Amino acid sequence: MKKIMYLLFLSSINLIAQGNLIKVSYTHTTPHAQLASVLYSDNRNSLYIIDFKNSIENSSEFDEETNSVSINKNEISESLFYKSLLKNEVYNQINTTDTIYTKDIHPALNWELSDETKKIHNFNCQKATLNFRGRKYIAWYTPEIPIFSGPWKFKGLPGLILEVSNDNSEKRHFSWKVEEIQFPYKEKVDLMFKLPNDQLRSLETYEKEHIEKLNDFERKLKSNLPKGVTITSMNLTIVQLETEFEWDTKEKTKK
Repeated sequence: MKKIMYLLFLSSINLIAQGNLIKVSYTHTTPHAQLASVLYSDNRNSLYIIDFKNSIENSSEFDEETNSVSINKNEISESLFYKSLLKNEVYNQINTTDTIYTKDIHPALNWELSDETKKIHNFNCQKATLNFRGRKYIAWYTPEIPIFSGPWKFKGLPGLILEVSNDNSEKRHFSWKVEEIQFPYKEKVDLMFKLPNDQLRSLETYEKEHIEKLNDFERKLKSNLPKGVTITSMNLTIVQLETEFEWDTKEKTKK
């Protein structure tokens, strides 16, 4: 594990209040890869960047229940999350062959704070849990660094989030672990998302389009099979962090 480097003095709270940046590097582990990621924050706005270009690919995942193999082919080079720490909204810039821009107005993050503590890189940390869009997360944050942000869409705890992972009982595992902290970070970083509204689509629209592309792929695959070859069953799924959405619940309720 990398040695954590930081420059945090007794005046850190005043420095943060003056708008100084913090840079936090994380290792983001998914079922298929280990990804380098970085958070920039000034305690008003945050930018979180995932680097897919230099990911360490994990082996293919075999599902014993369905006797299927999941193969990961990622065409995304980089994903940027712009978030305001005062609003429940996140702007996501996905860099692929075509750049995609989405806006997510998400439910409030209702953290449950715990008295449980542990040390992470000599920082005193406290535990918090969260149920968010189909997964339960366990986070460790440190009040010693008064930045109320963290990786991905996580924010709102009374201190910087150093580690997060989803519940061990879940089949697919995701985690974020801090590697390096730089404060104050002197280089200029634009934390504000700037894009004409006509290029934005809602996360709801993007997710529905993504599912339709999967269904279209399945239809084309079946139609191009050699004569005499059939598929008895096919279950195409997207391995992603968010598995349940509030708009799906509303549509089910209407039915």
